[in-house]
Amino acid sequence: MNSQSKSEVGFSNKNASTQTWILQELNNEEHDRLDEVASSIYGGIATSVRRPQLPIAVEHQEQSKPTQKSVNTSEWSPATQNLLDRPTAAFPKQIILGGMAFCIAFGIWAWFGKINEVGQAQGELVPQGEAYKVHPVEMGKVANIPVGEGDRVEAGQVLLELDTKLATTEVDRLQQQQVGHEKELVQKQALLERLGMEAETRNAVAQANITAQSAAIAKAETNVETTRGLLTQLQSDVTALEERYTNLKPLAEKSRELLVQLKADVDASRMRRQELAPLENKTDELIKQLKTDMDASRMRRQQLAPLTEQTQKLIQQLEADVAEHQERVKKLEELLDEGAISGERFFQARQTLRDREHALLRAYLTEKNQAQEQLFAAEQALRDRENAIIRAQLAEKNQAQEQLFTAEQTLRDRENAIIRAQLAEETQAREKLFEVEQSLRDRRTQMTETEGKLQQGLAEVEQLQAQLAQKQAEAKATDLEMQQRIQQLEVELTQLRAKITETKNLLTAAETKLEKRFVYAPVSGVVLSLDITNIGEVVQPGQTIAEIGPENAQLVLSAKLPNPEAGFIEEGMSVQLKFDAYPYQDYGVISGTVASVSPDTEQDEQMGDVYQVEITLERNYVTENGETISFKPGQTANADIIIRRRRVADILLDPIRKMKEEGINF
Repeated sequence: MNSQSKSEVGFSNKNASTQTWILQELNNEEHDRLDEVASSIYGGIATSVRRPQLPIAVEHQEQSKPTQKSVNTSEWSPATQNLLDRPTAAFPKQIILGGMAFCIAFGIWAWFGKINEVGQAQGELVPQGEAYKVHPVEMGKVANIPVGEGDRVEAGQVLLELDTKLATTEVDRLQQQQVGHEKELVQKQALLERLGMEAETRNAVAQANITAQSAAIAKAETNVETTRGLLTQLQSDVTALEERYTNLKPLAEKSRELLVQLKADVDASRMRRQELAPLENKTDELIKQLKTDMDASRMRRQQLAPLTEQTQKLIQQLEADVAEHQERVKKLEELLDEGAISGERFFQARQTLRDREHALLRAYLTEKNQAQEQLFAAEQALRDRENAIIRAQLAEKNQAQEQLFTAEQTLRDRENAIIRAQLAEETQAREKLFEVEQSLRDRRTQMTETEGKLQQGLAEVEQLQAQLAQKQAEAKATDLEMQQRIQQLEVELTQLRAKITETKNLLTAAETKLEKRFVYAPVSGVVLSLDITNIGEVVQPGQTIAEIGPENAQLVLSAKLPNPEAGFIEEGMSVQLKFDAYPYQDYGVISGTVASVSPDTEQDEQMGDVYQVEITLERNYVTENGETISFKPGQTANADIIIRRRRVADILLDPIRKMKEEGINF
């Protein structure tokens, strides 16, 4: 600002020098005119004389030259002297007075009058705030330009359309590919669900088969255990029958011994019969013999007591066998109802039970008959012996015939007893041995059959276990196969989902790329500039293709102020705007205010270093014939920034002051 003031002072000094020179020239012209007037008035010949220079009433010269040299009138021409000596005419006096009045008025105006000291800047109207620059993000050939400069656009409106053929083709291809992948995904998901249901069904079937097989194995094992129990029972029965058979053999031997003894008794009776002939002589011997027979009968009776006890034991054993067979028949009947055994086996068990019951009945009958017969025989023999003894004692001599009769009777009794005992004991022994042998054979046969069934049951259990293991292996293999298929399908689904995601990303990128083929207005406003005008031009990414001023933004003047005129510019200074489109002579000037000044200069090709100044307008329109005409962005104007108001005299004296301070440079 100081340099600006200095330049203005120099300019004022130059103006003052120029004014002085002009006054001198006017002085000379005035002298010439006076000479001509004098010649015309007084006549005579005008000679070339040196004209004296009149003093110039310049304030600064008077100040610089306090003493003025006296005018040398001796060198003037006579005509001039005469003219000067004579009284002046009225017109020149008026001119002089007018000039003096003008000078006084000018001096007063210059002293008291003030004018604006301005800094001039040039600029154009722009919306307040920074304009939005529109850049394409992709390179492409322009296909359509739907807007032009100065058009009002809405946010999101298409400003420029690039060629979309390749992008549209790519989007269509990716959409078709996406649809295909999604259909394939749906199919594979349905297949996966079917495989899952099939795997569950197969697993359920396999589990049902395994459960049924396990139940069959359990049933077979139960049958095996039952067969083993039956075999154990049969073994116990065989052991008992073998013991019974072993016990019956001594009984048979004892029966044989008894028969031998009875035969010996018969033989003895026969011998006694032979000996009774001389009965009279042998009565004592007979009595002794009868006593011996009685003792033998007692001994036989004592011997028959163990036989009766053995028979009782046999009956008890048969009763136990019958009870066991009854229990077994009940168990077999339950197994038959459950279907665990066959009807033939149950029939054999019932037949065995009936055999045991018949044997028990025969044992009862045999024991009863045998006991009665043996007891009757023993009692009869004892009574016979006692009678014989009594008869022998009462009539030893007279009873020879009676003894003979008794001996014969006894012989017959012995023979009958031998026959009965032989028949009974032999029959009983044979029946018992036959029954025992038959039972033993039956038990051994059943035992063999049971062992066969046991082996068959064990084989069946092993077979069922093998089948169970096979079914488990098959179920595991099937489950593994289904799991592998499901895993493979899941891998395919994962890959397909990855493809779908990738295709979606590519489709999104393609759609974004397609969308980027359209350049949209970022905000609503006015298109300030549009650098693309022709269809077919190629734009580059980042290239500014348009500038948009925000909608409803106040218009401000963005001006460039030369560096020499920016010394005293501050924010808030008043501005006078003169628009090129609206001549100020017709429309006047528009008032404004400096809103901001850039902190640093910018380089301009025409103006050099400039400051960027933003000026707000007092109004954004002009009126013509009562009609309001609004300003438009982009209109240019000259801005006179009022720096200060100065007196005219100060401005006129600035050159003189500059010369005084700096001197004159030649």
